[in-house]
Amino acid sequence: EAAAVARAAAAAAWLKGAPAPRHWTVRAKDNCTLDAPLGSGAYKRAFTIREDAGVLVKTRAHIAHGARKRRVHGEETARDEVVYLEFLRGAPGVPRLLGGWIDVYEPNNATEYYPDRVYYAVERVGASLAHDRLLPGKHSAQGNTRDTEYERPAAAWAARCRAAPVAAAKALVACFRSFAEGGFLMEDLDGHQFTFAEATGHVYAIDAPEPLATSPIYDVLDWLTKRGARGENSAAACAAGQDQQSCVSSAWARGHACATDRMCPSTLDILRCAKRDCVAGFDKGARETRGWCRRGNCTGLDARAHTYDLATRAW
Repeated sequence: EAAAVARAAAAAAWLKGAPAPRHWTVRAKDNCTLDAPLGSGAYKRAFTIREDAGVLVKTRAHIAHGARKRRVHGEETARDEVVYLEFLRGAPGVPRLLGGWIDVYEPNNATEYYPDRVYYAVERVGASLAHDRLLPGKHSAQGNTRDTEYERPAAAWAARCRAAPVAAAKALVACFRSFAEGGFLMEDLDGHQFTFAEATGHVYAIDAPEPLATSPIYDVLDWLTKRGARGENSAAACAAGQDQQSCVSSAWARGHACATDRMCPSTLDILRCAKRDCVAGFDKGARETRGWCRRGNCTGLDARAHTYDLATRAW
């Protein structure tokens, strides 16, 4: 573990201006000609490169002018992922980080603010484990129709599950176990967060989960992006239901005195099972993910909640 933390610290130091880790093979954009975006989320986007179809370059998502807070958060999310990938280098289900570079932003005037942008190259690992389907919607009172979106296993993953169910299950569990034992929780759990590599049978998590206060690299990430020291998150705000994000990563979550479920940490996964990807009857997630005051104390929230997820997601 000490070596893994040291790797994470070296990556964080690079993001603050130190030399790149020696084992990185990508250190500049010279040999990475970006093609059109392969995909984009709320905070990050990925590009293929012309020089190597087996490599993806990721960076923060394009945010419209004026959305400073989202730009900053997008950059922090990308930088956290660089540290996460270096920390879990070589672990099952973790794409290999090849290196990266930083574009320094030069403002045109004193009022502009765009964080310097990190680009990082990762191994391209398979195709999405899930895909979306649409069911024709019913006519509404206004005469419109609204299709229902639902998520199911992609064809290749479904075929693997039928042909080798035990091997498929082991690959999925191994992927979850890597980030769970590293002290991370995948709050926005979705089948599209994972890929399946047919050639190897491995399953990968393509985005970094959220760090819990128990993660060995929590202090490294705090030093990098100032997410708040382990004991500094506001217990009062969380107890009042005002700051649930801090609750997820706070050290005091387990065992904190409570009178109602609202006083306990819960995830922000407001779209849980919104794509009908949960087994019928199990669409609310693990009990502790919704805040659970039990016998006067919060049960707390950690990656063990994913045991429930693994057993109840359709993919």
